[in-house]
Amino acid sequence: MWIDTIFENHLDETVELKEGHSGIFTTKEILHKNEIYKHRYDMSATYREFLVVCQVPKPQVVRVTSDDIIENSVFKVVYIVNMQGEKMGWKLDKFKRLHKNDSSDDGRHHHGPSHWLNKMNKLLGKSN
Repeated sequence: MWIDTIFENHLDETVELKEGHSGIFTTKEILHKNEIYKHRYDMSATYREFLVVCQVPKPQVVRVTSDDIIENSVFKVVYIVNMQGEKMGWKLDKFKRLHKNDSSDDGRHHHGPSHWLNKMNKLLGKSN
């Protein structure tokens, strides 16, 4: 089973997305300012982790586990801002999946054929 996950860069800086396991990671994608990366994750594959890396304002790495990928559909890299509006660093905001078994998570309701047939029967004046 495959699920789609989105990584968004809301920083003015470049963010590097690395994928790997057992301490060996390779660069999967470089996200520039306001870029989005859609990753298709194979849930039956070997355990994988992701590292979100940004060097500014100071070098920082945030780990994203396979469990994080399964539970969340969107990861946004955003600034941490203090009360004066100064950028103090960055963090990774996570957004939960709408449906456990739905990879699209586009916020729309998906109905099966029985729902569609019921609507058509109502339009045609037929009863079930």
